[in-house]
Amino acid sequence: MRRGRRSRQGFSSLAVLAIAFIALVSASLHDGLENLPANHTRTIGTPGYNVSETFPGSELDWELSLKFYSDVPGQVRGREDLYITATELVWDPPSSVPRESDGSVKADSRFYYCLSPLKYRDPKVQAGEKLNAKCKGAISDSCLQDLQEVIDSESWCATSSWPSSCMEHSLDNAELHMYGRVNLTDTPNSLVTFPYNPDGHEKGDTTEFEEAMDVAWIVMTGFAEATTDGRLETNSNVKLKSGISCIRGSSPSKATSATSNAVELLPRLILLAVGVLAMTVWLSSTAPY
Repeated sequence: MRRGRRSRQGFSSLAVLAIAFIALVSASLHDGLENLPANHTRTIGTPGYNVSETFPGSELDWELSLKFYSDVPGQVRGREDLYITATELVWDPPSSVPRESDGSVKADSRFYYCLSPLKYRDPKVQAGEKLNAKCKGAISDSCLQDLQEVIDSESWCATSSWPSSCMEHSLDNAELHMYGRVNLTDTPNSLVTFPYNPDGHEKGDTTEFEEAMDVAWIVMTGFAEATTDGRLETNSNVKLKSGISCIRGSSPSKATSATSNAVELLPRLILLAVGVLAMTVWLSSTAPY
């Protein structure tokens, strides 16, 4: 047991921690991605609940996605000629959960969620390969064991730090905790955007995109009961499932910008048109008169 290495703090200090780290990931970057298509998306399932039902609801997997963007403009101050690579993490109920007309999920207000991602350095799986979604054989045994202890023995929504066995493999030694009552008006419920290199790169340079795709993420996800004012119910008798997931882009394919996608598609369309024309001519020449 390694509980002595984890610090426990109250709700108010946890709130300060989360707000501080969310502030470090650029809100302007999130806005800059709204009208850009992702160059690559990887999605896995995580334990969850049908939050549209009366709490605690029935079990229903949620979707955890990483979206990768190669050439995001307007993010390097004073340099319109530079672009950045960005990774967007999204955790949301599946599309089978009923949505309102604006796309939001009408959730029972007693559902409380928590999500914490960690960039993991030197995973056991080679670059370009998919990680086991349950982290088996992907991260150190001690890290996985400690995380399992966290989600098995307590509501980890009340835990304000990762085990040191995981933090010693952290890529940037930074923790991020997101939590709160499951949103009644917005979807997705948990979305955060990370710039890969804020100094930027020239348009079309996919080096940073490929590096970002190989970053391994450990993500803790969980549910708990919320109080009437949206805080974590610390005296709840209901224990809901949590999950430990590992995910990365895992595709060796090159990135293209939204504009170059159309350019690369053009030769294929021309070849298709030539093929159709050739087939038409052949059919015409062989048709009986």
